[in-house]
Amino acid sequence: MLTSITEDILRYQETGCGLDQIVEKICLYVYRYPRRTMRWDEDDCSDFFCYFFPKIKNLVNRFKYTGKPFEAYLVVSLKYQFRSFLSWKKQKKLEQKLSGYEYFLASTMEDAAYAAEPLLPGYEPPGFNVTSGRGKRRFLFLVLKGYPFITSTMLEKIAVMTGYEAAWLLTRIEALRGCMEVHRQRLEKLGRKRNRYYFNIYKIHEELQLEVRHEKREELYKLLDFNKDRMRRTLGEINRVPKCPTHKEIALVLGIPKGSVDSGLFYLKNTLAGVF
Repeated sequence: MLTSITEDILRYQETGCGLDQIVEKICLYVYRYPRRTMRWDEDDCSDFFCYFFPKIKNLVNRFKYTGKPFEAYLVVSLKYQFRSFLSWKKQKKLEQKLSGYEYFLASTMEDAAYAAEPLLPGYEPPGFNVTSGRGKRRFLFLVLKGYPFITSTMLEKIAVMTGYEAAWLLTRIEALRGCMEVHRQRLEKLGRKRNRYYFNIYKIHEELQLEVRHEKREELYKLLDFNKDRMRRTLGEINRVPKCPTHKEIALVLGIPKGSVDSGLFYLKNTLAGVF
């Protein structure tokens, strides 16, 4: 039996008339969908409606009657678009949070750059001479190690302190950004893998609460142990992904042996630990 909206759509596809009335009926159903399924408030329902509205006419034009009413086709589309909307909304919130954090970090580092200027001209911490050849090179290692916190203003000051050109420093930093992008993609992949195992563990626990058959419970426990083991391995891999440039990567962009970076940063660590 055809529903009224299905009849209207089939009539529209034959005559080309009545599209606005069909869209009005669908809009009401779309607006109520999040409230009926997720108990969302009016603001969230309006956001989802604005997200879904441009797709309504395409749904009507693509619909082909195969014995099932248009409502069934609409529900499937709503479920899929609802998941897409949640992912899109989560991504937007993350971008807003990151943009605010980057602005705060940039302003903080600018203030820190001026606050870190020595009170007396030419003052340096005891045992740390940045004017010597070795001191400049060791300081360069430290700068590249913490390049995400280097602003353009700080880069110019570092160029003056070390004698390296700012353009040359910038090319090395860009090379390290390429290395860190590989690590970031690796972290994202491992994060999705971790979330998948976590969801499997949660799902198995839910099934165990309802399952009474002994054989089935044994299978679920084996599957639970498997996912927990993979979860531990994945967390270990996440912890091993570098969060900052490695000594090997710094040596690679500078074209020097890795041992020089190791010894230089080790010397700085011991020297500055005694000062601060």
